[in-house]
Amino acid sequence: MKVTGLNTFVVENEEPFIGGRYFLFLELTTDEGITGIGERVVGSSYGDPDIAATFIRGQISLLEELVNQYVVGESPFNIERIWDRMYASRHDYRHPSLYATPAMSAVDIALWDIAGKATGQPIYNLLGGKYHEKLRAYAYMPRMREFNENPEVAGEVAVQLVAEGNTACKFDPFMPLYPIPRDISLREMENAANIFEEIRKFNQTSKEEKFSYHERLRNTIHLIHTIQSTDSIVKLLSYYPTFKKDRMFSQIKRKISDCWEMMMNNIIHQPEENFLNEIIKNLQMNGGNQNY
Repeated sequence: MKVTGLNTFVVENEEPFIGGRYFLFLELTTDEGITGIGERVVGSSYGDPDIAATFIRGQISLLEELVNQYVVGESPFNIERIWDRMYASRHDYRHPSLYATPAMSAVDIALWDIAGKATGQPIYNLLGGKYHEKLRAYAYMPRMREFNENPEVAGEVAVQLVAEGNTACKFDPFMPLYPIPRDISLREMENAANIFEEIRKFNQTSKEEKFSYHERLRNTIHLIHTIQSTDSIVKLLSYYPTFKKDRMFSQIKRKISDCWEMMMNNIIHQPEENFLNEIIKNLQMNGGNQNY
C-alpha cells in the first residue's frame, strides 16, 4: 500500500467559537482506498477572519509541499522514517515551532489512522496497548470572562455542563490572563471564592464531590500560603508609622481576617474528618513547624 495524495478541509466553528473559529483537517489517500485523517490546529490564534484565512492558506500550502515531497509514494506504515525525513531534511524544520511542527504532526496523525484501519486495530494497540479502561474528560467553562462581573453566571454554566454529561470542568478565575506575571489582589481572590461558591450552590453539578480530595487539599494549602504571605507583608509594613495610620492598613487587616475566617469555615465543612490534619501535615512538610 502506498500514499497517493492529499485533501484538505477547512471547517468554520459555530459561535462563540469555543476551541477556535476554524479547524483545518487533512486526508491522506492510498492506492488501496484506505484514508487517514489528521488535524493541523489553527483556530484559536487568529480572531480576524482575513488574517486567519491568510494563515490557513499558508498552512495548506505547507501541507501540500510536505506530503508531495516526503509522503506520496511511501508506505503509510513507514511512519518514523517519514517523520524523520520531514523533520530533518530542512534546516528550519529541525527547529520546533508553531509553523512547521504542527503541520508535520497532522501528517503523522493521518498515517497512524491509516495504519489502524489497515490492521483493524485501535491505535493504542499499535502504540503499546491500552493502559486505562476509561479516562475522565473535562470541559472548558464558556462565558468565563463574565464571571468576574457576575459570579452567578458560573453556577448557571456549571448546570449547563452537567446537563450535557460533563462531570468535571476547567476555568481560570483570575482573568484576564495577560499581562503576566502579575500580582493577584485580595479583591480578585475574594471574587474567585464567590465564583466557586456559586458553583457549589448547585448540588446537581455532580453526583461526586465537586473537586477531588487532593485537588481541594492543594487549592486550600495554596490559598493559606497566599494569605500568610499577605499577612506577613502587612505585619512588616506595620513597623512604618505612616503606613500604619493609613486607612488602607486597617482595611487590609480586616480583609485578611475575613479570608482566614472564610478559609477555616471551608476546612471545617469538608466531608473528610482528617482534612484539617492533612492540611497541617502538608504545611509542616512544606514550611517547617508552624502554628496555624
